[in-house]
Amino acid sequence: MAGGPVAPGSVQDRSASGNAGVLPSVLRRRPDRCRPAPAVRRHRRAMSGDEPAFPEEEGGPRRRLDYFGHVFPPLRRMVRQHLHEGFERERRRSGLTAAWYVPASLDSPDCAWVHETEDADWLPGLLSDAGLGRFTRPGFTTRWQQAGLYQPRPQPALRPDLAAAGLADPLGVCEVYGAGPWVILADRARLRGRPVPQGWEDLLSPQYRGDIVANGSDGRLAGVLLFNLFVDFGLDGLQALGANMWGFRGGAQMARNLGSGDPEGAALAILPYFWALNNIHRDRVALVWPREGAYAVPLLLLRRHDAPPAARLAHALLTGRDWAGRMESAGCASNRDDSGGAPLPGPLRWLGWSHARGLDFPGLHPLCDAALARGALGMDLKR
Repeated sequence: MAGGPVAPGSVQDRSASGNAGVLPSVLRRRPDRCRPAPAVRRHRRAMSGDEPAFPEEEGGPRRRLDYFGHVFPPLRRMVRQHLHEGFERERRRSGLTAAWYVPASLDSPDCAWVHETEDADWLPGLLSDAGLGRFTRPGFTTRWQQAGLYQPRPQPALRPDLAAAGLADPLGVCEVYGAGPWVILADRARLRGRPVPQGWEDLLSPQYRGDIVANGSDGRLAGVLLFNLFVDFGLDGLQALGANMWGFRGGAQMARNLGSGDPEGAALAILPYFWALNNIHRDRVALVWPREGAYAVPLLLLRRHDAPPAARLAHALLTGRDWAGRMESAGCASNRDDSGGAPLPGPLRWLGWSHARGLDFPGLHPLCDAALARGALGMDLKR
């Protein structure tokens, strides 16, 4: 694992190494910088050879896929490159061709379509998901288990730190091949004498009022954070956090800005470990591995019993040693113990399979969003 060790609940001094459920406008979002149009960006990627071009992103017709899936966002570009390289090697060796797609966004309409289709012929031989996505929900897995497509199978044993977090699927349907941790960055200067938080519960303290940024978009906190915090601290905890929120950012932007002296910045950031390791202001920022454990996004595979050769190849590419090493280099934990990465700096924390399969996330989402909004509104009124 990239980065030096940091004890759970301690900090790593970087010098050493309007709608209901939507947060008020007080939680500001900085306008995106000017970027080329999506089609231009895709063309540049395809021409550079960095990433493959997908018909789905060019308005092409829907395809029957051997593999379709989501990954932890920091890994998305890497996994596109990795799978493209692996499929191309096999095509040159044996002539095998693969139809596959890793969407650039978690909100891809193709994801909703695959989840909702009633035609088994259109279900890919291999699906991957990250955290609490569509393909691990009972409505999907139970329907297709009953149809005989997805059945419990012997799963590889999890490495100890992933097993200790309860990531192994007790039903044996979903295979866990890794996890993405979330941590806290603290700008010592902006804290102005306040203590560096040691865990998730500390972020609810009113001493951090209006001084936290976190991953999210469109006025909403990232789901993995929202639901883990709800399970740990309830709606009251989310309201307390809402009072402390300054706004939402992408992981790269938070990593770039924290410690930069940006006048519109915040003292604390919640973001994936990958981005935290890329913070460049090492003399001014502390990395905190929360004492309760870093919230984990489990990386999951769901394979049909009749998976075709291209789907089996995708499975081998996603569970092999080469991809494990790439994951570790990006601050994620692979389930392999031969990847060459260092152990995680501390424990992982996940809400668990009983909650993952039992909670009504669509129903909870607006309630949790509203709790955050109440806290943010209260903060605004006190200004």
